[in-house]
Amino acid sequence: MFLIDTSAWIFVLGPRPRLELRDRVALLVLENQAVTCAPVIFEILRGARTVREAELLKQRLLSLHVLPFREIDWSSAAAWSALLARKGTSTKSMDLLIAYQAWRNDLTLLHADKDFDRIAQASNLKVESWVSRLHKKR
Repeated sequence: MFLIDTSAWIFVLGPRPRLELRDRVALLVLENQAVTCAPVIFEILRGARTVREAELLKQRLLSLHVLPFREIDWSSAAAWSALLARKGTSTKSMDLLIAYQAWRNDLTLLHADKDFDRIAQASNLKVESWVSRLHKKR
């Protein structure tokens, strides 16, 4: 199973989709292997340009496996973040919450954000990184 990060969705749903990543995500969705979580849903909906677009995005995201974010997860994510910080790895809070969800649920985090690669180097977070494929000059 794959938790698909916002950084990947941007290249799938944005105005100039990257076909290779779009095909990869479509395959995961069709195979029922795509997972999302509240922080990703928040970030995607926050970027919607209209109420209609937000509703459509919400419906599509909620059709995936949605990870619960329980009260205990907040403190556990904070403790995991502190452990990473002691190893010299710190990053944005939302990214840490997303990475924690993937790590806690033993999912592979599909992303296009180098911060997740740094988190993976400092932990046993499994990632499918698209950073080098998507951020090289076209």
